[in-house]
Amino acid sequence: MIKDDVSIVAGNFVSIGAGFSTQWDEDVVNSLLFAELYANSEADRFQNPQQWSIENSKAMKQLKWDLSSSTTYSYTPDAILGFVLEEAVMQKLNAALGAAHNVQMGRLIDALQKPSVAEGLMAETGEHAVFRVSTVRTQQVATFCLRYSLVEPGPAVSNVLVFFKTTEDVDAGFMGHRFESETILGEVTVQITRRVLDKKSYERKGLRSLVKEMLPSERDHLICNLDSRYSIASN
Repeated sequence: MIKDDVSIVAGNFVSIGAGFSTQWDEDVVNSLLFAELYANSEADRFQNPQQWSIENSKAMKQLKWDLSSSTTYSYTPDAILGFVLEEAVMQKLNAALGAAHNVQMGRLIDALQKPSVAEGLMAETGEHAVFRVSTVRTQQVATFCLRYSLVEPGPAVSNVLVFFKTTEDVDAGFMGHRFESETILGEVTVQITRRVLDKKSYERKGLRSLVKEMLPSERDHLICNLDSRYSIASN
């Protein structure tokens, strides 16, 4: 059975495909972490995901990750079909980049829906939080900002960002839950980007060591292997 290396990197679900060269593993993860933290310092992803995404993109560009594709979908869920997070991710990824990433994304979603993982994500706070609950005019609102990154040879990274708000109660089955359309506040936004690392520029400018120096001392707390953090293997 094919097994990818799946981690949560400051709240970003990162899947490094089976067979990916370990030579670049740390560089890719450090780049993603740096970009996440930089964007977090410039914008609140739960309040202004568009600006957060812009800041994240700036950081990746500075680290010589060249943007090769970017597509954003903003839409109101169908009144009858509602909105299912996992379906939206797969459909929009396929529409933007084709079917080549479907299998790896499917494996990532399956890993995230394991009972121990889903329950663990519900309890996450701070950098690892995937949603935030607030009160708006006496009504509880859950705001989701989820990020998925598929890493493949190149190195290249295909990213999916999903943002939406709902008045429904959230439980551990949120990824496969069908949210009623009337409970979705405003539009759902799904952004798909693909970036390829300019390895020559990255190495020539000494970015490997520079990024390591700029990352916080709690780096290892911000990069967590899902097998270890949520005990996937036990399910």
